[in-house]
Amino acid sequence: MKKNTTDKVIDNIPIPQKLSFEGDYIDLLPAPVIIVDNTLKVKRVNAAARNLFNDSIINTSFTDIFDPVNTNEKQIFTHELFNGMPKLNYEVALKIDGKLLNFLVSTASLKDDHEISQGYIINLTEITKQIENLNIINTELKEKSILLKEIHHRIKNNLQIINSILTLQMYYAQNQELSVLLVELQARIRTIALIHEKLYQTDNPTEINICSFMKDLSKILIQIYDVNSDFIRFSCDIEEIVLETDLVLQLGLIINELITNSIKHAFPSGKGEILVTFQLIGDMYELHFKDDGIGIPDNFLSNKTETLGSQLLETLIQQLNGTLKIKSKPGTEYIITFPGS
Repeated sequence: MKKNTTDKVIDNIPIPQKLSFEGDYIDLLPAPVIIVDNTLKVKRVNAAARNLFNDSIINTSFTDIFDPVNTNEKQIFTHELFNGMPKLNYEVALKIDGKLLNFLVSTASLKDDHEISQGYIINLTEITKQIENLNIINTELKEKSILLKEIHHRIKNNLQIINSILTLQMYYAQNQELSVLLVELQARIRTIALIHEKLYQTDNPTEINICSFMKDLSKILIQIYDVNSDFIRFSCDIEEIVLETDLVLQLGLIINELITNSIKHAFPSGKGEILVTFQLIGDMYELHFKDDGIGIPDNFLSNKTETLGSQLLETLIQQLNGTLKIKSKPGTEYIITFPGS
């Protein structure tokens, strides 16, 4: 094949003039550069590459220079880099002289003016330090995550101890009204404890799946208030939404108060149904609570701040920057909307 007289030649590899690799220009590049022929035999290296490998790699097969950490990756590595198509920032971990180094490898095919491949130019960017720093950060994050989960576990255990103390106090209580108050306090504590239990179980100890939380919370409240699920049925239609801890705590306490109110007041016959839905509509969350009980007394709204539960409910909704709509008869319906994150 007749060579174009304008082509430059580097160790028998014709380099088109448009690539501007004449002379020692590639030695000015700070990153290691290796030029190989079509058989992947090394024909030239720049100064930065010589600092890594020295000139002994000349006429050595490129695939023999590196000792991949996993030898099974060697064929994939070769195929990926030398398929005739430009390859940018292919990350690979390699052993050079027994030392583990990490590189971003980029390759481009060298072609003559007739578009016939004459070899490849390989650029190496070492990222060993960056990988080491990233591994340190990941290790620290993992340790902190484990510590945070352990904290949630201990908080849950402490809350269970408090709950047990309240159970003993109810046993000795002589006042029925006091016993009722202690049961309601237990429900609130169990709600908070459930959050810490969920945070302990999840891989992300800062967020909770609200669907799973609501279902478990309903089971706890049914147990606390000794409700026969054959007579008072609880169902929920909740989207798979993950929320931050503080938000779940507020929603959990709201649901606790609403379920408590329904169980205590909505079903004098002992039978009924409670439905909870939660969804994201646009940029607003909507919590929808409904029972099919006897409805709210006419004087409820004017007296709603006279009980702890009503005051707590109002405070929690304000903290969410939310709004509350109440519908009654038949049943009772609460619609709480608040902004999404």
